[in-house]
Amino acid sequence: MLRKVITLALALIAGLAVLAGSGRAVAQTTLHTLEHAGEQRTYHLTVPAGYDSAHPAPLLIALHPFGSSGRAMEALTGLDRAAEEAGFLVAYPDSLDLTWNDGRPEVDDSLLLQWTDDLGFVSALLDELTDDYSLDPDRIMLAGFGSGGLLAYRLACEQPEVFSRVAVVSALPWGYLPSLCPAGTAPRNLLIALGSADPSYPAGGRWTGDSTGDDLMRTMSVTETLSFWQERAGCDTEPEQTGRVTHYTDCAEGRSLAFFDEEGVGASWPRLGAYSLNAFGFDLTRILVDYMQDDPGWIAQANDAPTLADVTPHSYAVYVPPELDLTQPAPAILALHGRPGTGAGMAYLLDAHAYAREHGLVMVYPDGANNEWNSVRGFSGFDSSGVDDTDFLVRLVGDLSIDLNLDPNRVFVLGFSNGGFMTQRLACEASDTFAGFAFVGATLFAGIPSLCEDTPPVPILYIHGTHDAVVSWNGITQGQTTLYLSALDTLAFWIEHNGCRVELGEHTAFSPEDPSASTFAHRFTFPDCTPHGDVVFWTIENGGHNLPGVEGRIPPEIAGRVNLDIRTIEVAWDFFSQQSLAE
Repeated sequence: MLRKVITLALALIAGLAVLAGSGRAVAQTTLHTLEHAGEQRTYHLTVPAGYDSAHPAPLLIALHPFGSSGRAMEALTGLDRAAEEAGFLVAYPDSLDLTWNDGRPEVDDSLLLQWTDDLGFVSALLDELTDDYSLDPDRIMLAGFGSGGLLAYRLACEQPEVFSRVAVVSALPWGYLPSLCPAGTAPRNLLIALGSADPSYPAGGRWTGDSTGDDLMRTMSVTETLSFWQERAGCDTEPEQTGRVTHYTDCAEGRSLAFFDEEGVGASWPRLGAYSLNAFGFDLTRILVDYMQDDPGWIAQANDAPTLADVTPHSYAVYVPPELDLTQPAPAILALHGRPGTGAGMAYLLDAHAYAREHGLVMVYPDGANNEWNSVRGFSGFDSSGVDDTDFLVRLVGDLSIDLNLDPNRVFVLGFSNGGFMTQRLACEASDTFAGFAFVGATLFAGIPSLCEDTPPVPILYIHGTHDAVVSWNGITQGQTTLYLSALDTLAFWIEHNGCRVELGEHTAFSPEDPSASTFAHRFTFPDCTPHGDVVFWTIENGGHNLPGVEGRIPPEIAGRVNLDIRTIEVAWDFFSQQSLAE
């Protein structure tokens, strides 16, 4: 088996080094590759400083959510610190593509995801760690967040004897799980933590389409989920109900089942610290680690979690490349979805992770409230929510900077459709946070210029298809009133705002490789812009409402024709890489 270990800069050689000046040993974190099913898979492993091969240690495997990575899971949950105190080894595997293959039946090829044997990968990972470390076979534990939780459910069915404790955060089973679970199987101990404001997994369940459709394509409710596992685990009596925790303890063969209702929480992992978002007043990491140690104190912690009515839940996915050295400041791109959409959906449409890994980029996929961005905040007749998304996104950068070494001079925004409208508002309201702005399939809301008066020039990259059927190239008018400018008037505004000469500087026409291609990419730049005010405009002749370079991910009746001569993430980073707030 091919295996390579790359010791990260934050790892301490052989676990013997000490914190400078403190004399205290710290955990060792390493990146590993493992070949499975013909693919090179990666995972991070944190070994506590006190690990001694003479004493078998517990192992926790932590599975990241959709659009994320093991490196991000490690940084944003704080599991390392808690596990260090508990003496756990922690493994953070990476999915092969954006998510895990939890066994969804009749995998829909139209998703265009690279599916693989993730059940086998986790087993191979465990075999490798068992060979290399002294592990306690009775304390192999599993935690999954979001789609990582879906794989954790499946592993709990398929390998119940392997994992002593399983914790699932922000996920309820899909209707197909019961058909995949071998008869009579159940994990030894299962804890489910779910936010009551989680839009993806509402307590009552959710259909992905017509409610009269296939029962397999829905999420189970909390009641159904607990009934399913209760029956599997042989829990014959009523559960203990203490505050937010529902706890079945009288189950067959010493099994247990618990549910933690995270009241008011969304699809997030609450922590304590100097965070301005999702400050729910409790530390889910501490609760889970105590649960993993069979410390009954976890129940009191969960029940003591305050209910904070004034905290608005926010969710987002973060991708950190496996090889990224977080001792060095890293550039980041916030990618804003269209309406109605999600951060996970934007990760799917952009398909940027292979490129981000190659170029050392942190990718962030925030979720807008109610699946949209309020780019028209404050404009009478347009603003129906009052949500301040500029404030959210600026604070998000601050929170992420606590756990990730983001370069404050190189954080950028890339928005599509409604996310592109929001990106232009950010260009005028948050130019001191973001170093560059790119938007695709969006024009300028007519009220935005009033917000941009006396604001500094900002780097602008604009991409628009001439045949965009959703956000018209010609703009949107109502009677004699212009609501949204045309693409060319949008461009003209940014040229003027940035002090560029209103004349064509350079025009590059890209010849398609396919002679039968029906779309053509044209790149325009403009001369003599104010410093830090570059403007680049990509016209996609005959192009539709989509992200160039990634086809088949939006229905053709919406997307129209997709240009494949350029790739959105590549042209965006080519532009962003030349920008910095330090300039």
